[in-house]
Amino acid sequence: GVVARVCDDGGIWVKLSSTNGHAYLPTNHLTDTVALEPIARAALRVGTPLPPLMVLMKQKKHQRGAGKVTVTAKPSLLSAHASNALPSSAEQASTSGKVLAGYVYKISAEGCVVGFLGGLRGFCGAAHVADGLLLAPARLLQLGQTVRAAVLPK
Repeated sequence: GVVARVCDDGGIWVKLSSTNGHAYLPTNHLTDTVALEPIARAALRVGTPLPPLMVLMKQKKHQRGAGKVTVTAKPSLLSAHASNALPSSAEQASTSGKVLAGYVYKISAEGCVVGFLGGLRGFCGAAHVADGLLLAPARLLQLGQTVRAAVLPK
């Protein structure tokens, strides 16, 4: 795809070369390295070709127009998908002990929500965020940050 529009809200609208459709690429999904996000974003202009992209989720159609398609360019997520380590259903993520690639979708005092493909999400309690250290998750994590999540037994 190529950059169709750079938004003030921290995202990029992408024209997809495969379908001629459009998708939304959040800035925090440009790279795995949080510190490189501002540099990567500053280099983007309308028409700039993008690295390979993968669809993270498709929202349902609204009354007028198509649903929003959100994509990622994070190399670790693309690699995890290629090796079947990025689930898109609860069934795929249900094996205890399995380590899955994901990204930080939401942060709260209680922990964080980890995002996967297709809108699948899982919760990680604060005590599990940093190997048992009882630090506030917001001090350790950033939205969009790439993470590895271990599935715990029920």
